[in-house]
Amino acid sequence: MTAEIRNHLSGPHTPGTPCGPARLLNHYAYQPITPQMACCCRSIGPATPTILVTACPYYSHVHDFSALTDVELEQLAAALLTAELSRPVECFARGPDRGIDLRWRVDGGGWGVGQCKHYQRSSFANLRSAAKQEVLNVERLDPAEYLFVTSYDLTVGQKDQLHELFRRWMAGPHCVIGRNDLSALLTKHRDVARRHPKVVAANAARDWWAEHPEIANRASALKDRVSKALPRYVVNAGYYRARALLDQRRVCVIAGIPGIGKTMLAQFLVAEALGEGYEPVEISGDISEAWAAFREDRPQVFLYDDFLGQVRFSLQKNEDQRISNFVEKVAASKAKKFILTTREYILKDALAAYEKLEMLDQRMYLVLALEDYSRANRAKILYNHLWHSDLDRKSLAEVAMSYQRIVDHPGYSPRLVEYCTGPALEGEGADFVERFVDVLDNPDKLWRTAFDQHLTEEQKSAVVALATLPTDCEVDDLLTAALSLCRERGLRNVALRDCRFAIEVVEGTFLSVGQTGDRPVVRILNPSVTDFVQNRIQNDEELLRMVLDGAAFFEQLQQMWDFLRPRPPRRLGARATPPGLNIENLRSRFTAALDRTIYEQSALRRFEWVHANGWKYQESSNYFEERVGYCMRLPAGWRPDDWPDEIFRQLEIRWRHRVGDKLSAVRLLEEAERRFQLPADLLAAAARSLDRWLEVDLDEPEDWVAYLDRLASRGGAWRADEVLRRRYQEFVERQLRRWSPTPPHFEDLRHYAKEFGLSSLVRQLNDADRKANKLAEIRESRDVSTAALKPPVNDAEDDATLKKLFNRLIDRGEGD
Repeated sequence: MTAEIRNHLSGPHTPGTPCGPARLLNHYAYQPITPQMACCCRSIGPATPTILVTACPYYSHVHDFSALTDVELEQLAAALLTAELSRPVECFARGPDRGIDLRWRVDGGGWGVGQCKHYQRSSFANLRSAAKQEVLNVERLDPAEYLFVTSYDLTVGQKDQLHELFRRWMAGPHCVIGRNDLSALLTKHRDVARRHPKVVAANAARDWWAEHPEIANRASALKDRVSKALPRYVVNAGYYRARALLDQRRVCVIAGIPGIGKTMLAQFLVAEALGEGYEPVEISGDISEAWAAFREDRPQVFLYDDFLGQVRFSLQKNEDQRISNFVEKVAASKAKKFILTTREYILKDALAAYEKLEMLDQRMYLVLALEDYSRANRAKILYNHLWHSDLDRKSLAEVAMSYQRIVDHPGYSPRLVEYCTGPALEGEGADFVERFVDVLDNPDKLWRTAFDQHLTEEQKSAVVALATLPTDCEVDDLLTAALSLCRERGLRNVALRDCRFAIEVVEGTFLSVGQTGDRPVVRILNPSVTDFVQNRIQNDEELLRMVLDGAAFFEQLQQMWDFLRPRPPRRLGARATPPGLNIENLRSRFTAALDRTIYEQSALRRFEWVHANGWKYQESSNYFEERVGYCMRLPAGWRPDDWPDEIFRQLEIRWRHRVGDKLSAVRLLEEAERRFQLPADLLAAAARSLDRWLEVDLDEPEDWVAYLDRLASRGGAWRADEVLRRRYQEFVERQLRRWSPTPPHFEDLRHYAKEFGLSSLVRQLNDADRKANKLAEIRESRDVSTAALKPPVNDAEDDATLKKLFNRLIDRGEGD
């Protein structure tokens, strides 16, 4: 071999002393050894270059291969050994010739043979037992060289024990390749890593979360979803197209039918971005969250799942413009990525309705279709889900014998595969495959049966309430909404503890509980549950009435308005009002619910920057202004007639006490002045309170932007105010020193510097902009380039190959 593979032999070690030069620790410890490099190693002769793989307890930068299946591990091992041995290493499907997973030609004649064992989640005793069973196979083959490859984290003693079993065919213990050795090879051969994005993405995500615990804590729900998705993901043609879009455009919209794998692909791309140093930002409400989190001084990847709505498109006022502006902002930045998902029919409908979204043309989006998955891809998706599942061996064996019924089914979809390989079909009688195929035959029956026959009334109320609340709502908010709906449905004896128990029961089937910030949050487990529940509400006037009367939060009514609103002639993708649903009968209930909830606390939580306190996960500071703006845009007759006067009295009090969000307040007041004929004294009082608030606490860039936006809306006299002009220049110069390379709201700050005629400040801002672009270019050049990445040639799709693949499930050993 071109390199001798040895374990790092542990000896005396001083904590804090690096194991070799510091660069070893930064490159997963791959480096040819020289005698001067050892700090806690036994003497290693300099004659042979050696791969140093540390077993040092102070060293933790080692790859984790648990996201891979046994097949993916073998393929990775073959690629790494091909690069290391400088000769082709073949990888075989498991068949009658047991003992050969890998094979290569040896100098001087003969064959080298390799065996792969995953066993990362098992014990060494099980691994050694499996290795013993291979000895007879190796004796029969009598190879010129033999390598035993495992993802298990071996100690020196364990490696020696395995070497003892195969001593006759091995040159030494270095021929036993453990997890650390695979890590070293993977780091050494970066071209191989680029061709195996799954293992790189999984480890990049793990390392990034570990290095940024403060963000991991406040984004734990996203972290958990990404970590869960990665092992089951199968790299396919759709991935390569999406990655190319991100590289070229910085923006990628993934569209497709429900259940096709849009979200899983998006999460995989986020994990890859983490490995390139990008900070993740998940948008759960509207695009204003992205603007609030945008930082010029750091690379960021933004994920906006179902950005046009889960069932049909529904955007807030001017959100199309704000999305358009954000897309342009990201596309012009080399340190940002923006990943959006939506259903294809919703995207087409929105593109036809919103002129500002036309920039999301075919240069920026891809349509993910079932045709993107070859037959081999579909088989691997099924296999990966089965491999990482907790299904019993009997069910696994059933699939191995009848996998064609699933892989070739016309109703096949990655989402249904995910559902059926989870806990949903466990313990429901014999013939797992029959139940699986029944779900593919009748996907609507999937939730209808479970909802109608398996849930109590309290559990149904919890699921219905959750389907009307924002994504990732707090558990306490769901309890409040579920209890209110229970009582509206006549369940008078239900208490809060009963609702909590109901949530616990349906967790894992209808909903999942995670954590965002320091608060537990809950979301619908599967988007098809949302489809089912919202269709049920829309087609059942009595249930819709109870949801309206029992709504505990204003945000629930925003969801319900999508069912109630009068619609223009039907466009592609828009749903017609169901026959028999008389929305006029519900108008008074809707307006009464608006009046009842508009002053209540919000169910929408966001991460917001709080001056002197940093990022906080909290009730949105602009929720009341957003509610008022939402109501103003409702058609006449769909809000209480007398609400504007009372509402603006409340806004005046709110702004007088400096509560809310300044930018939202400025936009709302301008809109109110255009839309409503309010009493002059009331409007003037609200304007005075807002203006006083805007003039004080000018501590952050957004404070100045809101203040100047307000002045600009009232004429141009402010440009000649020398005191204001000087204060603004001093503030922006402080921000340039405070933020590197550019402060938040950079473009707005530059705009007003030009408006003031501050040419020297404009030059400083332009210099900062050039510095930011230069840093982004440097950062980009360090990223792993995917320009040369191409989809691999499709795997063989013949039944013989796939049968060998699924046969692995029949005799799957413990941990392998």
